[in-house]
This record gives sequence, structure tokens and C-alpha cells, in this order.
Amino acid sequence: MIELIDSIFDPASEFLQSAISGLAKFSIEKNRPIELDSFFGPFAMMGTYWVVLIKAVFLSLLGITGLFLSSVGRELYLKFKDGVKWW
Repeated sequence: MIELIDSIFDPASEFLQSAISGLAKFSIEKNRPIELDSFFGPFAMMGTYWVVLIKAVFLSLLGITGLFLSSVGRELYLKFKDGVKWW
């Protein structure tokens, strides 16, 4: 019975082990900034002003997302605080 179960789950186990070993080999140099210019390379054909505009839009969306998540976190904290007040 154990051999049957091992034969069923062995491929998944091998896949997970290879994924774990692959992630263990993965490394990033510290203090190396992400170069957004390589990401925005296709937009560079449109001109520098378009690249600046697209970067500004992405940074604005990132800022709005941060504000939204902080307000949601505050609301969750207040609801939790009200829920704990049982006395």
C-alpha cells in the first residue's frame, strides 16, 4: 500500500524538490537597483517624454495603491478593535 501511495505522489514530490533546489540556487546581488530603462525599452521608441509620462503614471498608481492598502488596513484595525471591546 505504501508503494502505491509513493508511486502516486512521487512525481509531485520530485517536482517540488527540484523547485526547492532551483530556488535555493537563485540569488540576486545586493544593492543592485532594478533598471526600469530595460523594462520601458519599447516605449523609448516613442520618445523620452512618453517614457517619463508612463513612469509617472506607474508611480502614481503605486502611490494610490499604497494609500488604498493603508486605509483598508486602518479600517480592519478599527473593526477588530471594536469587535474585541466586549466588556
